[in-house]
Amino acid sequence: ARDYAERPFFLYVALTAAHWPMHAKEADIAKYQGKYDAGYDAVRAARVDKLKQLGLIDPQWQVAPQQGGAWNEVPDREFELRCMEVYAAMVDCLDQGIGRLVAELKRTGQFDNTLILFLQPLAADYLQPDMIPKQTRDGYPMRQGYGVLPGAADTYHGYGQAWANVSNTPFREYKHWVHEGGISAPLIAHWPKGIPEGRRNTFCAEPAH
Repeated sequence: ARDYAERPFFLYVALTAAHWPMHAKEADIAKYQGKYDAGYDAVRAARVDKLKQLGLIDPQWQVAPQQGGAWNEVPDREFELRCMEVYAAMVDCLDQGIGRLVAELKRTGQFDNTLILFLQPLAADYLQPDMIPKQTRDGYPMRQGYGVLPGAADTYHGYGQAWANVSNTPFREYKHWVHEGGISAPLIAHWPKGIPEGRRNTFCAEPAH
């Protein structure tokens, strides 16, 4: 390792989370029980308020109309809430993993001079005709549909259009649509030694591709 101590390194970490199928640890899911009980509209409104407080969106922006269903018409609240709780748990677990990488960079004194990019790339052959496996890696049949709560390794669920719209607050729609909620994805860059001080902790509107 000493021979390479002064050489730059590159690490590509490909994370499945947060995406369907939604699998998460029960301990992480438990952190989010009850967090989304108020429903789609209330969660979106709270997120818009927070985005304004953080200075990420114009204070004049209003919440776009809810897409994908109305909270008062949800037939199975337990299932619907579990979907968002599992999705949040996936994001939480992802964050824990990134935190371990950051901690190691700090431990080795390389944090300030390491460029960290967080982005959502898609491969050219991303769409597949048959994406759902018939069984788990250890041979159990895959379970789907209402009545099957997501989270376990033998389940295969997405969290649905309505929660996808919540995740894209304040934008309209979600994937498959060319509204900004369907095509806008973040690019976060962190590099204390390389990014000029005037550009740090700023929000840039330029598109990245």
